[in-house]
Amino acid sequence: MIRRLMRSNERLSAWLLVFTVAIFLLTAVLVWVSLKPSPTNALGTPWVLWVSWVFPDAPSHLATGTITVGGFTTKDECERTRADRSQQQTKQSSVYCLPATIDPREPKGR
Repeated sequence: MIRRLMRSNERLSAWLLVFTVAIFLLTAVLVWVSLKPSPTNALGTPWVLWVSWVFPDAPSHLATGTITVGGFTTKDECERTRADRSQQQTKQSSVYCLPATIDPREPKGR
């Protein structure tokens, strides 16, 4: 009886060791992933070129709007394209660059 109990205790100890090592490895991977620099931090924040328009004489669902025109890896690229596009725009529209984390469109209702 004591031998059987010792064997089951040895098996339990082996499983506890396996689970402890597995939890340690999982924790190490999660900490490493959370601490390593993300690609956007290494390259800088991505930028988006937006165009907004206002047409007072248009139907209400077409009177205003905002759309993306392009995405860029640097603010300078976005500003160069904005300068080119601004020359082509009408008085009722505006062109601007914002970081990809900012969305200038109105929030959608729930």
